Amino acid sequence: MIAVAHRFSSDALSAMTSTASDPLAARRIANEWDTPATAPDSANPPPCHREARDIDPASEQRPRGEWSRAMALQIRRGVDDCSDVLLTLAMQLRLIPSGQTPPGTREQSLTVARLAESSVIACAAQLQKSVALLDEEIRLANRLELELQEVRGELQQARQQLLESQVHEERARHKAFHDTLTGLPNRFSFEECSSRALAQHRPLAREFGLMYLDLDGFKSINDLHGHAVGDELLKVIGSRLTHAVRTRDSISRHGGDEFLCLLLDVQSEQQVASIARKLIDTVSAPCQIGFLTLCVRPSIGIALYPRDGSTVEALLESADKAMFWAKRHRLGHALFRHVPSRQDSCSRSGQDLAASPAIKQLSLPGAGDRIPS
Repeated sequence: MIAVAHRFSSDALSAMTSTASDPLAARRIANEWDTPATAPDSANPPPCHREARDIDPASEQRPRGEWSRAMALQIRRGVDDCSDVLLTLAMQLRLIPSGQTPPGTREQSLTVARLAESSVIACAAQLQKSVALLDEEIRLANRLELELQEVRGELQQARQQLLESQVHEERARHKAFHDTLTGLPNRFSFEECSSRALAQHRPLAREFGLMYLDLDGFKSINDLHGHAVGDELLKVIGSRLTHAVRTRDSISRHGGDEFLCLLLDVQSEQQVASIARKLIDTVSAPCQIGFLTLCVRPSIGIALYPRDGSTVEALLESADKAMFWAKRHRLGHALFRHVPSRQDSCSRSGQDLAASPAIKQLSLPGAGDRIPS
């Protein structure tokens, strides 16, 4: 009995402080307690006689997921060892004799009881160690959660900054390619659209048209009612032109009171003339600006690719000459091919041509720029 108690006590204490890597160690300990008691063999100690091992310091270098799994496995092994030792203790306590027993037997019982107490204390210590490991795991989990929240916050902030950057970029691009007063595409946008139209129509020599619009009498309105009224009138005219052209065509403000209209896939001169008459009627309708009712009428010059020019600059020059011819003779609109070839009757003077926005270097107009009509 003393041998059993001695073996029980030493094995229980070792089991409580053991953190063996073999997950079946505790079960093997319990199975050994089921075998007949023999004196302890110091040469071949039972499996529970193992050195207590803490967490390997090198495990701190492991990834957190692997480290957490290792700690959880260690806690589970410790709890299993405690459970097995306590079950074995209960089984061994049944062997303690009850009632009247010889003195020697009582001494043995007291010895077993003291060893059992030691085993329970060892189990309690192991459980406390497991609780400490669990607290450490909870602490690490909380820290990981905080770090994860910080990363999520940083990611959300980066996403917001990216969105704001995209919005700012879009605004900057819109501002660079649109007129600040009317909101219409500006000269830079016209250059881009006209270059794209050339690339699309050149391979098959398909026709497209360029209209140059100038508002008759706009300078008089500016001088009489002021630039604020003139600006509002330009906004109304720009909106009307945008809604009057086909969806595949484009209107841009070229400067002052001059506008350009790019007509794609032109089928005939009659089609272009019909669109020009529609634009004249649209612009000529009375405009209500505050308490004022104003009327302006456009003069439109028309150039067709490739007949009237093979480049954007050549088309602009041809459309500008046709517009001047229509304005001088109050025709409303004129095709470039109908303009006489004589220089003194078909174009502006050299000074007028040099001042024309259609001929000079393209640049964005200022808010107060005005071109005499």
